[in-house]
Amino acid sequence: MSATSSTPTLHRWRGALTSDLAILLWLALARILLHTLTNGGYGFHRDELAMLDDARHLAWGYVAYPPLTPFVTRIAFGLFGPALAGLRLPSVLAQAALMVLAGLMARELGGRRAAQVLAAVATASAPLSPVQAPASLQRRPSRGSGR
Repeated sequence: MSATSSTPTLHRWRGALTSDLAILLWLALARILLHTLTNGGYGFHRDELAMLDDARHLAWGYVAYPPLTPFVTRIAFGLFGPALAGLRLPSVLAQAALMVLAGLMARELGGRRAAQVLAAVATASAPLSPVQAPASLQRRPSRGSGR
């Protein structure tokens, strides 16, 4: 095979690995690796233990979270057993997917590569995951107002 016939293939691969979507996927992969390598230092959190207990006794509603959360935990427990990294993997994958989605939303709004990367990195570095609502922002019924 001559060098000239392999050049278009090389350019095609280089273009595929450096496209806007590929850059977002590389950033998401870096987030997955960083999270996976650093998330085992503290052991289980008490909320994770409560979710494990709820995953063993599935119901349609829980006080703290919707029924999908314990269901995903039950699937992760079935696949990985009590391994901490395995139980946290669905959360890590959701955060990585959210990074890619934020970058694609920036592209849809007309942002170039820098805007897409900024949206993905900002999503990754948010103090709380955008898919998680803090308790202070959740709507609670007012007490004593009779409404």
